[in-house]
Amino acid sequence: MWRQWKTPRRRREALIALGVRSRLASNTAGSGLGPWYLAKAKALSVGLSNAALRENLGGRIAFLSSAMRIQATVR
Repeated sequence: MWRQWKTPRRRREALIALGVRSRLASNTAGSGLGPWYLAKAKALSVGLSNAALRENLGGRIAFLSSAMRIQATVR
């Protein structure tokens, strides 16, 4: 998602829409660090929590988790 947002302005707006405070969103969005490093950032863990991902992705997560369980039993 971080790369899809592309610009710092869009990243800031998206983080605020996900419930991250304005100052934290600005600091994170304006960071020059890469997406792998920022995956551990507080702003992303608040805005893109497991609950938020479940809410936004709906049934896809349930499908993936059941598919992973089936794959684990086959092996």
